[in-house]
Amino acid sequence: MEIGQRLTKNVTFTQADFDQFAILSGDDNPIHVDPDYATKTVFGRPVAHGMFLFSHICAALHQFCPELPLQQQTMMFAAPTFTQEENVLALEVTAVSPPSTQIQTTFTRPDGQRGLVGAAVLGTGPLAHELPELTASPAHKQLQVGQLAQKAKQFSSRDVASYCELVGDENPLWQTAVPYGLLGGMISDLLGTTLPGRGTNWLKQNYTFTGQAAIGEPITAVVQINRLRPQKDLVNLSTTISDVHDNKIVMGDALVLVKELISAEVSMR
Repeated sequence: MEIGQRLTKNVTFTQADFDQFAILSGDDNPIHVDPDYATKTVFGRPVAHGMFLFSHICAALHQFCPELPLQQQTMMFAAPTFTQEENVLALEVTAVSPPSTQIQTTFTRPDGQRGLVGAAVLGTGPLAHELPELTASPAHKQLQVGQLAQKAKQFSSRDVASYCELVGDENPLWQTAVPYGLLGGMISDLLGTTLPGRGTNWLKQNYTFTGQAAIGEPITAVVQINRLRPQKDLVNLSTTISDVHDNKIVMGDALVLVKELISAEVSMR
């Protein structure tokens, strides 16, 4: 691959797409699936799951560069992405240091705003690139530093087949392994329904992929608060997914806005 090489796709979503991803991921945060609730939020209508956008990024990355696996992804959800609007998904190579390649990943709305801004590292071996820092332009009283939530799940072959059909991901790896978008959906589920809770607005996410989960294998996602910024209604959390042997296969961190939380009913550990 060469610096400047690009792939672009026009993508339009429906409410049925959001609803199906909610079923597959478990994330039924009302900002995505409840039009009546969403109209009362700052968005005015349902918005796409961040991991639904990430899932389309994963499918496009495989189409763009099928010989290299995804190692790391950083994302900022800079503006909401809605249904019935044509968005442009774009990938552009920004650095090449074999065996690794860095690719800028974006979703751009019809008005020119970027709904997702991020970067991916594809390749093998030690990470050769440092991903760029993404910056976003009173936390809920029940939230505390150290608080965590976790959830175990296993994905069936039917789940994976439904997911691949939904987002158009033809990566043959998903014949035996769980797609990264579904793994990210587990984090989305926890953030949007448990900690911080329903009404959470996801701003940023970084992922490092260190392993894979086999289809049918029990895996556990954990999110844990490591910083509260009450003056801005912001919460930073660590995000991990571990396999049945307690090996971490996904590591990362999230930044969320909790200004419109419906609840924060979480368990302390």
